Amino acid sequence: MAEPARTPLPPEGRVDRFPGWFADRLRHWRRLRGLSQEGLGWAAEISTRHLSFLESGRSRPSEEMLMRLLSVLDVPLSERNRILVAEGHQARYPAGDPVPTPAESALRLMMDHHDPFPLAVLSASSMVVRTNRGAKWLFRTFSLEPALLDEDFDMVALVLDPRLTRTFLVNFEELALRVLERLHLGSLERPQDPVRRQILARALAYPGIAELWGQRTNTDPPAPATRLHLLRDGFEVCFETLLTSLSEPLQPAFRDLFIESYFPADEATRAACRRSTLERT
Repeated sequence: MAEPARTPLPPEGRVDRFPGWFADRLRHWRRLRGLSQEGLGWAAEISTRHLSFLESGRSRPSEEMLMRLLSVLDVPLSERNRILVAEGHQARYPAGDPVPTPAESALRLMMDHHDPFPLAVLSASSMVVRTNRGAKWLFRTFSLEPALLDEDFDMVALVLDPRLTRTFLVNFEELALRVLERLHLGSLERPQDPVRRQILARALAYPGIAELWGQRTNTDPPAPATRLHLLRDGFEVCFETLLTSLSEPLQPAFRDLFIESYFPADEATRAACRRSTLERT
C-alpha cells in the first residue's frame, strides 16, 4: 500500500510556487521506492550533487527535470499534476485523476463496454489507478480485508498479500509465479529502472514467496493469458486474464498505463458477473 502524504497539499488552483513542497515530496517518493540519492541520480541521469540540491530546496527544477524525476519514481499521475502546479507550471492532468486526458475517453469506453466483466487500468508499478464496476465487485468479494482496497493498492499486493485475494486463490502458486515472472522479466528488460527492481524485492518479501520463487522448475515461456480461479464459501469464479500495454509515441504518459482484462472461463462465472450488475442497481 502507498504511504500517505506527510505534508499538506498545495492549495487548489494555486499557480504560483509553493516553496519547499517539491523537495519534501521528492524525498518522500525516493524513500518510498527504496532508493538512495545515488541510485535515483543514476536512473534519472543527473548528478547526486544536483539531486541533493533539489531535495534541500537549494535548486529549483525545470519542468523537464520535474517530469523526468517523477517518471523514474513512477509517482501517480494525479500527484504529478499537483507537484507541477506547486512549482508554477501548468497542470497536465485533470485534478485528482491519474489517467492522462488523451486516454480518458477511450478508457471509459473500454471499461463500460467490458462491464459486467472486470477490467483494471494499471500504472508501470502495477498500481491500480482505475477499475470498472465489475473489477470493484470482484476484488472486494474475494478480499479477506476489503477495507484495504479503499487505499491505494497494486496488483502485486492483491495477489500476494494474505489480507487480500491470496486466501481465496485456488491456483495461488501458479498465479504468484506468473506475477513474479512478469516482474523479473520487467527488471531484465529495463535494468536501469530501480523502481522495477524494488517492486520485485517487495513481492519476494511476502510470506513464502521467496521460497516459492526459488523452487520453480518450469522455464517454458508463459502463455498469453493467465488463469484466475477463486473460491470463497462455496462461491466459485474462473477467469482468463490478459494484460495489454498502451503505446503512443506522441503521448509518453501512455507508456505508464496497462489494461488488465478479465474474461469468464465458464458459463457460471459469466452468470455471476451478470448477477453482480443486478445487485448493484
